[in-house]
Amino acid sequence: ALLAERVAGLEHKIGASELRRIIPDFDDIKYRSHALRVLVERSTKVASATRILLDNDPKKIDNLSQPIDVKIIAEQFLNMNITVDNLFMANNAKNSALLSDYHTLRGETHFEEGTYIIMLYEDLFTSALYNFYRNSNRAVSSNTKPLIYIRGRDLTDKIELVFGDNGAGMNEDTRRAILERRSIVSGEG
Repeated sequence: ALLAERVAGLEHKIGASELRRIIPDFDDIKYRSHALRVLVERSTKVASATRILLDNDPKKIDNLSQPIDVKIIAEQFLNMNITVDNLFMANNAKNSALLSDYHTLRGETHFEEGTYIIMLYEDLFTSALYNFYRNSNRAVSSNTKPLIYIRGRDLTDKIELVFGDNGAGMNEDTRRAILERRSIVSGEG
């Protein structure tokens, strides 16, 4: 986070065009520092949620829960992770012979009209999103037009979120085991 702040500060103080003249790789440094900050933030949230889950204490989760807008968090999460992954993949492709194998990852969100504010522990929600994202990212790795999406519906008494991709899919037994209804907070999931 400090590196990203310093890069932004330099850009503000000196100006982006002057920095590009002095440091030809400035844009690359700027994107890398941002990507590193995002990865650290993501890792921190996942670690925090893991610690809470290991405590196996629903009351602790309830105490940490607050009203959050899952639509905004899901949209920001997907956009941020797609951007970071594309930056890393493009950089890796430039530095190796992978360029012909690299396909830009796309993300889409679609939320029907409604209210998406619910009581939830945000780090736990982010951790769940990350697990779905990681699985989808692996599933689309061989696709020439990889797509990961999140769809949402306000069902009045609950919210339905669908996290998907255009990967090859999975067999029915695996799908059934994964899609068993589970709760990430106390009460109904």
